[in-house]
Amino acid sequence: MKRITTLFLPLFMALLALIVTPALATPAFIEDTTPATATNNGTINTNEYVDYTTGINSGFGNVIGSGSQLHIDSDATGALHIGLIKGPGDFNDAMVIYIDADYGFTGFATTSGFTDADDPCRRAISGYDGSNRSTLNFAPGFQANYAICLDTGFAGLWELTNGGAHPFVVALNRTTVAPGHYEMNLTLDDLGLAPGDSFRYVATYLNPSNAFRSDEFHGVSSLGGGNPGHSMVNLADGDFNEFYSYYGRTYCEVGEDVYDFPDESGVSIEITDVGDIFCLQVIEFIGNHPDATGATDGQNLRTGKYWRILGLDFDEVPATDYTLNLTLPYAAADENTRACKWLDGAGPGFGWNCSDSEMPTTYDAGVSVTRQNVTELSEWAVGQNVGPTAVTLQSLTAQPNTPGLAWLALLLVVAAALVGWRFAVRK
Repeated sequence: MKRITTLFLPLFMALLALIVTPALATPAFIEDTTPATATNNGTINTNEYVDYTTGINSGFGNVIGSGSQLHIDSDATGALHIGLIKGPGDFNDAMVIYIDADYGFTGFATTSGFTDADDPCRRAISGYDGSNRSTLNFAPGFQANYAICLDTGFAGLWELTNGGAHPFVVALNRTTVAPGHYEMNLTLDDLGLAPGDSFRYVATYLNPSNAFRSDEFHGVSSLGGGNPGHSMVNLADGDFNEFYSYYGRTYCEVGEDVYDFPDESGVSIEITDVGDIFCLQVIEFIGNHPDATGATDGQNLRTGKYWRILGLDFDEVPATDYTLNLTLPYAAADENTRACKWLDGAGPGFGWNCSDSEMPTTYDAGVSVTRQNVTELSEWAVGQNVGPTAVTLQSLTAQPNTPGLAWLALLLVVAAALVGWRFAVRK
């Protein structure tokens, strides 16, 4: 599901903050505003994930219930990480996370038509063991397209279908190292989504061998009466969590002012002539730019992160008439540091503009580097000891530096010319 139109997202978020339950309650709205993502190593550290929810109830000993935490995180490349810190109960069964990837446009409002029972995860997803069924009816408007299953030895993603085998999508690299910690990872692309898209999800816990369902859920406000077992469960309106993946920070209705992007490592933009800019957006990528030149020959652009910086007009197309000063953070900033603009070109000779000729450079030692009088935005990286144009090398042809061979070649050419002249004269 695409984000709300960029120009109106700030207003939408302000209104949503007034009506959505805080992220640590259930159901929850979680927006990822941080460019870094979690690491799938089997241990969930404090603040490793952007946020988490707590579950409800404790019918199976409180495994994914009120004593548990379900963490989620993403980054600008589309990585998606999910981590479970279980409650005090033993993890003996299966957690299923149903995902509505297109806000009810396609998918299934109930598990009642699922018949795939070929292995433990498929039985858990279907809520059906071949004879027993525990039907789960989702909240109004929620239609599941995909399901994640985490059981005692595996984690995977399946696309959902009625009356047949759920197509397997991808294994999710289940890891567990710290006691009671379980991590897995996938990509937004696995869900048919892109960075910045959002989706809804709800988690349930059940015994895959007999489809007996517990009362432990994530994304559900309340469920009384103990474990539903094989009884039908009807989720209430709004019983799901919602996750907005990371895609930078956007300021709209900008003017001639300074705009700070603290979640993007402290990028700062001073608009000196607003021109036709209506929105500013900064997206941070952790890691080197894929076209960053190497750390040798004065072309060190591999400084660990880069940014996609956009100036958009009211119609959400790139603005063309503005002037601004761009400050990029760099802990080793000195007189040899430059803010370099990717030229968006192709073919031999394309690369990065690091020149001071039209956009002078200043720096704050050990803090940041600033490029002044910027009139074009693109992808940007910090360069250390770079030349005016740090070029991405396309091909390299080595030639021996042997003056004698060069003179010999010249003499052969001259000799051939003389022979040809004498032959012409004799005719």
